[in-house]
Amino acid sequence: MRKVRLLFRRFREAFHGLFPRLWRVYKQSRLLRIASVVAAVPLALILCGIIYISYNRTDLPDSDAFIRFEPPTMGHIYDANGHVLIALARERREIIQYNHVPDVLRQAILSAEDENCFSHAGVDFSVFPRMLGKTNVRALCAHIGGTGGENAA
Repeated sequence: MRKVRLLFRRFREAFHGLFPRLWRVYKQSRLLRIASVVAAVPLALILCGIIYISYNRTDLPDSDAFIRFEPPTMGHIYDANGHVLIALARERREIIQYNHVPDVLRQAILSAEDENCFSHAGVDFSVFPRMLGKTNVRALCAHIGGTGGENAA
């Protein structure tokens, strides 16, 4: 216990005047103040973006219908012996397991959709700068302004 008290005393003595000295240097250096503001603005914007993405989920569609999705099934007409005469449906869908999908088809879908599919948790945040670069600035300003982008070219 005595060693812990000694350790705390040394820590307090080492850092006792550190913060007032740092504040004094900060107040005297105009370049340091400008650099801190320039660094704080992007960090604040990034933090706002993360909060918006994480917590602003009020207008998302209900996921229960997606979770309970059942594809349309085929109707069958049987003969007297129980053999299928005809299968009726708008779409022919067969549900298969993931391991029955050929590797070539998996790779083709991933190369067309998202090559980093298995390396992120659902959203690839590294594509946001590219997306922002392709965004039509006038359409974005009109959308934010509330016109819905009707006047944007």
